[in-house]
Amino acid sequence: MSASTSVELTSPSPSQMPSVTSLTISLATLPVLVGLLGSHAIADIFHHVGLASEELFRGERLPILAIPTKDGTTP
Repeated sequence: MSASTSVELTSPSPSQMPSVTSLTISLATLPVLVGLLGSHAIADIFHHVGLASEELFRGERLPILAIPTKDGTTP
């Protein structure tokens, strides 16, 4: 008993093929999402650097300097 089955390969019809717009949107989605996440991470880093520099310039971590007066004594 030998049953032969034939499989016919045909190219998809134009209505089944994705359009250029759909293909472009599909290919552009990942880079856009990565760019958004990357820009969010960079903004977060800049925010933390700004907070750290604000703390530095506020003077909590700077030493008190003894500035001599005109007669040579320090207060």
